[in-house]
Amino acid sequence: RIPVNVTGIDISMPALDYGVGAGLYDEAICTNLNERGSAEFAQVEQVMGEADILLSTAALVYLDLETIEIIIEAFANGGGSDKKEGYILVNFLNPFALEKADDTKKILLKYLEFVGSRATRHRRMSELEQRNYPGEEWSLLELWVLKRRSA
Repeated sequence: RIPVNVTGIDISMPALDYGVGAGLYDEAICTNLNERGSAEFAQVEQVMGEADILLSTAALVYLDLETIEIIIEAFANGGGSDKKEGYILVNFLNPFALEKADDTKKILLKYLEFVGSRATRHRRMSELEQRNYPGEEWSLLELWVLKRRSA
């Protein structure tokens, strides 16, 4: 394994326990990120500021926009005045929660520099999903890469 420190953050302690036990995470923070007044949330803010890479896989849709903004701002300001290099990989699942995805993208672009994106077919939509989104057969996985702005 490459010499990195990985912190898993999730609302599910069993998921984090599995990740630590499997060697995926060195540390774990179990918290509801939408409860911004908790000691764990303050710990998350600190971890974001120290992180070099933030990987968020289909998680931002569950967070309040205020939570997203605080976390992204903490990451963007990481490294203090030195502004060490840092990258974020996030994904969005289309055609679900499009307005929320747009609002989240605006927050990302407010604090970070856009590097690139790609959309690919993710999975066939269920019959129920196709009824809710007429004319759509596939959900798309849209990946975004962003980086900290230089000092």
